[in-house]
Amino acid sequence: SKPTFDSDQAIRMLHKRCSIDFGSNASRVEDPDHGGRAVESSDKMYTEFFLDFLSIIGRPGEAISNLDCPLSVSIPMSFSNWAEPYAAKHASGIDFKLTGRTFRLAKTDKSETWFIVMHPKPDFTSEDPKPHRKLKQGLASDSGMLKERATSLAAYITAVFNDPELIGYGVERCWRPGSRYSKTLPYKAWAVFQDRFMQGWSTWSQRQSGDSYWTTNEPAFHYYCYGQNENIFLSPTLTQKLQGLEEETYEGPPGADEDSSSGDDSEASSSRTSRDSAGEESHRHRRRAANLADQDRLISQADSIQKLEDTLSSHYNIDRIGTVSYALAACVHSSTKDDEPRCLLGNRNQIASQYVGLGSRGFTFYSQAFHPVYGNFTSNSPPDFLANLLAALGGNMASDFEGDEVLSFGYFQGYSNIKRAVRHNTAALSATKGLATAGMTCPKANATGHAVIRRRREKALSAMIGGQTPDNPTDSKPFARENQQIQNYIMIREAPYRLEQVVSIDMRRVAQNCRTFRVVMRPMIQIMRFFLCERAAFTSIFWSMPMDIFPGIMCAYSRLFELALDGMRKRFDSTGQVGLNLANSEAVAVLDRLGGYVFTGSDRHLPERVLRPLGTVESIRCNAWPFIDPKKLNMVRGTIDMQTWPTSSETGRPMLLHVDELRYHYGAVVADSRESELWLAQLGDDGIRNSSQMSAFVAELVKGRWVPETRHFLAQQVRKRLNRSTPGGAHLSSDDILAGAKAIAAWEEESYPFRTEALERLKKGLEPSAARVRIDGTVLRTRHDHAHHLIQSVRAGKAGVHACQASTWPKTLQKIMVEWCDVQARYQDPRAVDCE
Repeated sequence: SKPTFDSDQAIRMLHKRCSIDFGSNASRVEDPDHGGRAVESSDKMYTEFFLDFLSIIGRPGEAISNLDCPLSVSIPMSFSNWAEPYAAKHASGIDFKLTGRTFRLAKTDKSETWFIVMHPKPDFTSEDPKPHRKLKQGLASDSGMLKERATSLAAYITAVFNDPELIGYGVERCWRPGSRYSKTLPYKAWAVFQDRFMQGWSTWSQRQSGDSYWTTNEPAFHYYCYGQNENIFLSPTLTQKLQGLEEETYEGPPGADEDSSSGDDSEASSSRTSRDSAGEESHRHRRRAANLADQDRLISQADSIQKLEDTLSSHYNIDRIGTVSYALAACVHSSTKDDEPRCLLGNRNQIASQYVGLGSRGFTFYSQAFHPVYGNFTSNSPPDFLANLLAALGGNMASDFEGDEVLSFGYFQGYSNIKRAVRHNTAALSATKGLATAGMTCPKANATGHAVIRRRREKALSAMIGGQTPDNPTDSKPFARENQQIQNYIMIREAPYRLEQVVSIDMRRVAQNCRTFRVVMRPMIQIMRFFLCERAAFTSIFWSMPMDIFPGIMCAYSRLFELALDGMRKRFDSTGQVGLNLANSEAVAVLDRLGGYVFTGSDRHLPERVLRPLGTVESIRCNAWPFIDPKKLNMVRGTIDMQTWPTSSETGRPMLLHVDELRYHYGAVVADSRESELWLAQLGDDGIRNSSQMSAFVAELVKGRWVPETRHFLAQQVRKRLNRSTPGGAHLSSDDILAGAKAIAAWEEESYPFRTEALERLKKGLEPSAARVRIDGTVLRTRHDHAHHLIQSVRAGKAGVHACQASTWPKTLQKIMVEWCDVQARYQDPRAVDCE
């Protein structure tokens, strides 16, 4: 990043065909430690361990916190974010769909999160219990329960605080879902609340006769914590003891692999087999007991693990817990024999060899800095190098508890610690948020009608120039901030690679007299021993590079995209309220997507149907370079070839990246309005010379702008009425509200929502809630009279009688009437405009 390298040069550079194999080992001929290579036996390596995720799922109907917890811990309770999505995506023990089942109760400053989750009762469970399907279902963004149900549950929760032991803690009946009230409870009060909540649940749920949901499901308390990155410190002495620990192997029942005897001597040999089996069984038990004793001794000596066990034991009643899950992270550092730090990345080809029979289908790969071979990966199952150990751990624990499958190993991930430098939490990585597209491609006219949209747009524009830190903009400016963070990592000369395995223990299958948190801790010991002792088993997946190459190249790409977007910002500022044209808007969206891909390597940032025709996808996968074909999208001139631009097979319209981003940031109304605006502009550029062309133009305006904007407004208003409970107003059951919500959702999916039959279906679906949502007062006009009145209102600038404040179609219609023709004369024939 030379001082003379500016925005124009950055944009021009992306139009050049290049090839950047930053991991190449070609330069090692002159210097063995320069360039990329596999890990060598002479390399120095050491491993740190961290606990990076913890999840505790309570049994339905049971309070999980201990009433006699001696620790001074506090829980900040609030209903403000009750509908927050349940994010414990790697936890085991959820064998049902989470949609509409969660209520977030509390979240600490350490990201410790508490939920009430409604589990279906066994008699009402009809869902396919395949774990891999449930993993995806656990990610549901709509896990929060319906507002009406959340309101009922909140009322019960506040009623629980009328208990004599809780009444003084300030949780009152005025608390509602979404309200900003918050109280910090001491842990003992939190435990008492759980206990009283479960004690009174049966009585309360039976009284909710209007909604069967409360009697077909039962609540459970869930706790999880992501990203605590708690260090498991190992002293040199303890490390040596771990390395000296015997590797765990499967010790199955004696004679399990032997064929049963048959023949004349079977009865005679039966006695000998029985005696041998008894001896082997006794030996197996002694050997197993000795191994467990060694592991328990190491747990007691490892202060971090012992402290975790003590904390869990004091906080939670293990007899009331269903499942405990955690992620153990091995952080692998590497350097040359001369102590020169090396950065490790996963080698895609070697990773594929760890999933025999599945290959690339067994894992998801995330390239770094556009390279198709080097990066990070995730999988729903462990790699083969851990297979033998994990099978032994699971098999032995099953034998310990009468054959029940207690221990399971699911999600596995490997990633460079550079990821943590730029994304230490989900809100940190500003380069992936599409802020430039959100700010610069949403025309000001589309944002002025709605305060929320206007604030979001202004916030995005401010973030693009580092507005969050005005004293030092580079601290928060997208790409500049990431560049700075990576430079800091390079300066401290540390860039380890983390390997994380999620471990789950089903406490329901452990005999009551054996349930302790020591059972939960034991798998850690053997997994840590593996990463300390079996280096050759897992280092084959790595590709090693000097730190000035990687992550150095990430800094170069950060600067490239920062400058390119700065150039687009200058164009945006120069246009005033008009905003960027179509070509520049698409250029910003492409830069945003590619900039996000640099850091995440996620394919969701590479929409192939648009970027493949631009030559970008092929260039990335073959040359590790984000080339953009200037013949299709010329970012220097600000032009776009719409003749060859990919189009939607459904609508025939151009597939525009910035419109998709606007839909994500602002919703369908703004996105559809922008798309229709561009489409109408294209129609207008061709010229409107007669009434049929004008009719086609207005028909497109109605279809693309009036219908979606009016549908959104009406649906929003009806939903407000449906969910609004006023003193003395109509009372609706949860089932009535749910039926109304489904009717509104179905109407929103109608292809022609304002046809009579569609409106009749909506009316029928809202009949149970008619007392609350009825709209009194109607005006009857002929189609001709309505069109005439609408035209007159728009021409006079009084479209408010036909449109909501945020609507954009009246201005467009008024513009074409003023600039092109006397529309009133053209519309004397009522057939000139057909809304359908």
